[in-house]
Amino acid sequence: MGIAYVRTKHPMPPGLIFNLGPHGENFVLPVLSVQGKVHGIGFFGIPGGPMDVWHDVTDIDHHLEIGVELLRAHFPWNKGILEEAEPAGPLEMLHGAITPTVRHPVGKLPSGKLVLAMGDTAVTNDPVGGQGANMAARAAKSYQEAILAQEDRDFDEKFMHDAFAKYWAVAQHATAFNNALLAPPPEHVLATLDTAQRVPEVAHRFAHLFENPVGYTGWLTDREVSMRYLQEVTARA
Repeated sequence: MGIAYVRTKHPMPPGLIFNLGPHGENFVLPVLSVQGKVHGIGFFGIPGGPMDVWHDVTDIDHHLEIGVELLRAHFPWNKGILEEAEPAGPLEMLHGAITPTVRHPVGKLPSGKLVLAMGDTAVTNDPVGGQGANMAARAAKSYQEAILAQEDRDFDEKFMHDAFAKYWAVAQHATAFNNALLAPPPEHVLATLDTAQRVPEVAHRFAHLFENPVGYTGWLTDREVSMRYLQEVTARA
């Protein structure tokens, strides 16, 4: 994974540009950083594949050089974004690897006290789907509701597991959606993305998964459901 903020003569995109390839993904989006308005660009490669090339990055210039090479090789229609680009600042980069993980939600301190995990400490997703802040906010909301509903009862281990279960009812869909973005898409997902280029209804439905991925499970996880929907929506269009 490699992410950077750059200044470039390329026009600022009106929103997120998301590219999917056989070896990984690429995104470009407008960012308001401490350096002002800049282009945010990221690469997410399948481990061990030709986009997994961030291990020996030496500095911000090397980071940008790798980004240019990846665009030219895997997403050439977007290569102009990094032509004549420069880093927005000396520290405006991030590279590394993240292993998606769902953890046991209740931990025990040396004192014997119990703690309830939330945010990334409970469910860690790769940033490719943009679900980190979304899920942290949803965890806070779920836990707040659980605390208020508990009233004067003990905040014991059962309460903690029940509070996490309420959160996981939503987080499981974000995790499934996010993990699917890390793997080569099956044929029915490719068909969905292809149809989305011509049918706005499909494009809007897929785009809104980033906002609320609950609709992913049962739609894009089921080939028959997905293909039946594409046939119906195409007929309407």
